Amino acid sequence: MTNALPLNSLINISVNLASIPLPVQNFQTALILGSSTVIDTVQRYRTYANFTAVANDFSSNTPEYAAAQAWFSQSPTPNTLYIGRWVQNASAAQLVCGPLSTTNSLLATWTAISNGAFKITINGTQYSISSLNFSAASSLSGVAAIIQTALNVALAGTTCVYQAPYNNFVITSPTTGPSSTITVASSPVSGTDISAIMSGTIATGAYVAVGLASESALAAVTYFDANYPTLWFGLYVCGAATSDYLAIQAYIEAEAGQHFQAIPTQDANTLLSGNSTNIAYQLQQLKYNYCLCFYSGQSLYAAISALARILTVNWNASQSAITLMYKQLPGITADALSTTQAANVSSYNCNMYVNYNVQGNYPIVQYGICPSGQYADSVIGACVLKSTILSNMFTALASGNKIPMTDAGQAILDNQIVQACETFVANGYLGPEVWDGPSFGNLATGQWVQKGYYVYQPPVASLSATQRATRASVPFQVAAVLSGAVHTASILINVAP
Repeated sequence: MTNALPLNSLINISVNLASIPLPVQNFQTALILGSSTVIDTVQRYRTYANFTAVANDFSSNTPEYAAAQAWFSQSPTPNTLYIGRWVQNASAAQLVCGPLSTTNSLLATWTAISNGAFKITINGTQYSISSLNFSAASSLSGVAAIIQTALNVALAGTTCVYQAPYNNFVITSPTTGPSSTITVASSPVSGTDISAIMSGTIATGAYVAVGLASESALAAVTYFDANYPTLWFGLYVCGAATSDYLAIQAYIEAEAGQHFQAIPTQDANTLLSGNSTNIAYQLQQLKYNYCLCFYSGQSLYAAISALARILTVNWNASQSAITLMYKQLPGITADALSTTQAANVSSYNCNMYVNYNVQGNYPIVQYGICPSGQYADSVIGACVLKSTILSNMFTALASGNKIPMTDAGQAILDNQIVQACETFVANGYLGPEVWDGPSFGNLATGQWVQKGYYVYQPPVASLSATQRATRASVPFQVAAVLSGAVHTASILINVAP
């Protein structure tokens, strides 16, 4: 091959890849927290795209199963659900083995072993597990049972199970709490070493989950918020007490829109007038915005079903905004409440699922309201709008080009706010209406806002030299006018003879 001069010595072309925009938090997801021991304390949560996957992990008598069923039964069907472990009771240490290799997944590999052995340390004592005869095993669950029998001889109460969905073994200590410990498996002094065959070593993907002390529901929520803050938006906690829900909500309110909790209640006091002990009343007195309380005498999971319905909204689609009023909860039986009982529930800004006499019984959600009196669709839409503006602004600032401290430069940022507001006009969340807020810029209280929003960009000259030196933008102000929703109607029919 002859030598040739590089073409770029004559023509210099560079490629600049566009910066990746800051993703908007996924507002179509929820985190269900439960105390079932299916998920270990290291993995802590699992992601599910459908109910079948949940049913493979959780038995039908667990609250996680029932909550997930209500979530995925909604229409449109949600795409994603996270189920997390709440360590409500002290947990046991576990050796979570890695997935078995293709060869070691074959039963023939195990039935060929008649003198299997490995070493493991549980609660500070090392045990030599030996004389494992798998020749008569008929399944990998049978292999786990043989290992468990030998472990119980060494330390009573130790368990070993095979998890078919994940093709791995899990060995669990018989004790719980911080003193409950376990190690990965290691090679024995004699016998056929199965430590690697069962993927119980670090090299084969095993890991250890140490025992943990029990934690409060609030501590569990705090953990997930600290470690996975944008992974989930909706929250449903299985089996929490009133004090737990109140503590969690106080935490969520302080974050002002990062998460939104669905709180169930079956307290019959909610049906009474003037009762001050039910949770709906307590939430109402605290005027909380970022939650909805749902009374259902039929199901604790009406709340998560309602949450699934409002969170399926695609805020980027045209005319996609909805209200929870009149929606249905598939799989949930509506309550047969009297007019007085329904009025009492509503008086606490509590939601319900009730029948209306429309060609027989027609069940609907009533009214889709937050304890503060704000409607859930208004609150959640504001959260999404805020996140969209944040993402747009960050993308503009991180684009690689300097945004000058000039009116023209600030207009670049102004346009990011406008783009977000235009999206929310298109989806039906914002719309033409009278502005009832305070006057600012060129907008006065009581003025008609034709676009559904107004963005005020003060001139750069209004900033002091000290303010400009900090390189902070001018303080933009936005008037976002909700399009509202019609929940009831009043009609007068005049009939002439």
